[in-house]
Amino acid sequence: LRGIGDSVSWWFMGAVMYVAYNILAGVPFISRMGAEANTQKEAVLGGLFGGFLLGLCAVCLNLAMLSTYADVSHLEVPALQFAQMISPAVGIVFAIVLLIMIYNTIVPMFVSVANQFVTEEQDPVKHKTLIVALALVTLIGGQLPFSILVNTIYPFVAYFAIAFIVIIVVRTIYWKATGKSPAMERDED
Repeated sequence: LRGIGDSVSWWFMGAVMYVAYNILAGVPFISRMGAEANTQKEAVLGGLFGGFLLGLCAVCLNLAMLSTYADVSHLEVPALQFAQMISPAVGIVFAIVLLIMIYNTIVPMFVSVANQFVTEEQDPVKHKTLIVALALVTLIGGQLPFSILVNTIYPFVAYFAIAFIVIIVVRTIYWKATGKSPAMERDED
């Protein structure tokens, strides 16, 4: 019975870390989209729908991995093997789509990080230099095996994300309880 409880706790913690990681990774995009939403209802519905679809995709991916566990459990990118099982052509297309998705995710993150130090409007040369430096560090780090990256960076970012979410929830509760808003707090500073 003890073994079942341990596996459930690891499963639950893995789920919490996955959700937290995805929330933190999406903050630059989510906050921008939320700010551009026409109404609060539109932003909430968009977030719920997007979260539901992400969860559904994760469930489908996990079910696929469980159904082909012997074939994919030892692989760095099991989803690529799924595509290869369908057809080698599908595998090639999936690999290309995967590279495009990585690029599509990381470039806005580079810009977001660079903007924390200097914006393009403030100093275009420093901004571009910082983005190139971030790209070089990422390229060097990307030479590590995927499993090492996932097993070290993913938990670190996930724990940081959990702390970030707790802070956001506590601040939101504080603002609701005191009747203050983030804008009112900025004005006081």
